[in-house]
Amino acid sequence: MKDFPPQRPAVADVKENRLTRISRIRDLRTEAGQATAEYALVLVAAAVVALALITWASTTDMLPTFFNSVMQKVISVANRA
Repeated sequence: MKDFPPQRPAVADVKENRLTRISRIRDLRTEAGQATAEYALVLVAAAVVALALITWASTTDMLPTFFNSVMQKVISVANRA
């Protein structure tokens, strides 16, 4: 059975709960900046990969050959139907 009237928490418990909440808020603030930095690094890495791919595609004849091959196969399949 519950006591009536309900007991209030001790002052020490209230202070501890406040400190716990404050420390959690501080942790969330610092982690938000870390997530932003991680996203920035991922974007830089993706840009480097894209730049390397563009450089490779512009210096070789592989990409136009690949697209011509794909288009010829699509056209041949479309003509059969």
